[in-house]
Order: sequence, then C-alpha cells, then structure tokens
Amino acid sequence: MTEPSHPAAAAAASNRESNSRILGKISNFQQTNCRSSTI
Repeated sequence: MTEPSHPAAAAAASNRESNSRILGKISNFQQTNCRSSTI
C-alpha cells in the first residue's frame, strides 16, 4: 500500500473513502428516519 502510483491501489483507496462517506450518509438518513417515525 506504499505505492500510490499503482492504479489498483489508488482505486481501492478512493473506493474505500467514498464507501465510508456513503455509509455515513446512509446511517445519518436512517437515524433521522427512525426519529421522525417514532413521533
């Protein structure tokens, strides 16, 4: 993983970043959904 010039490694790193960002948005969305549905 110390080779940023490797295209596959770079793609995996960016994929991991965007995946965690998407998961964070999804969890936030689910939390607000649960809160609004319990009212």
